[in-house]
Amino acid sequence: MKNSKKESIIVRIDHYYTYLSTKYYVKTNYSLLELNNICAYLQLLRWEFPYFKTIDDCIGQDDVVEILSQFYGCKKIVRKKSISCEHEIDLYDNWHYFVAGKNNRQTLNREYAKPGIRLAIIERMLIQAKSYAWCDDAKKDVHQLEHMKTGNSIPKEWGLKNGDGDLYVRNINVGGEKDLLLI
Repeated sequence: MKNSKKESIIVRIDHYYTYLSTKYYVKTNYSLLELNNICAYLQLLRWEFPYFKTIDDCIGQDDVVEILSQFYGCKKIVRKKSISCEHEIDLYDNWHYFVAGKNNRQTLNREYAKPGIRLAIIERMLIQAKSYAWCDDAKKDVHQLEHMKTGNSIPKEWGLKNGDGDLYVRNINVGGEKDLLLI
């Protein structure tokens, strides 16, 4: 659901603990509340994935902006210097205000789930793992992520655990159905 006036807004996507110097923005017809909820959906999807040694345990603003552009019709704006805009979503704050409690997963699934998002997140995770190609842990992470992309189940022997510390043995949807959050 997009804002009824169809007015575009520019929103900076940031993270309190970022190490990135580049500034990330989107131009969108979604309201700020809707965009906060979409970001929460993306954050929860990433949280459901296993932890990897060479990959951040949360989705970064560069990844969010890329996925918003690819799947939600937002225009990606990337700059070395800040630009003036009235709206900002800090993913750290978004986690605490829109994700905490996990009480709105059904709404997020109904309103914002789309097919292919989990694969897109894996692709973004692969970019990060491949940037550490010199590291043995990265080679293992790349192998496991490539396996996940196929839609095959994760072997229990790999001992992968998600953000909640639960064993990750599931497979991801590669068949075109919506990527629903676990409820």
